[in-house]
Amino acid sequence: PSKPCTIAAMAVIWLIEDNVAFRNAVQLALKLQPDRYTSRAFESCEDALTVIKDAEKPDIILEM
Repeated sequence: PSKPCTIAAMAVIWLIEDNVAFRNAVQLALKLQPDRYTSRAFESCEDALTVIKDAEKPDIILEM
């Protein structure tokens, strides 16, 4: 029998979306898996770029 895939460490996800309602919905969906993901949400790429130098680097960037 095959073993289920596991994630050894939490993935850091940055979400970039200008639609507030959609951004909040996606971020909520990510937060429902707290043992798998941590996330930050931004309204624009420019907002994300202003913090990327000093923040924990994301493993995944979702620009929607």
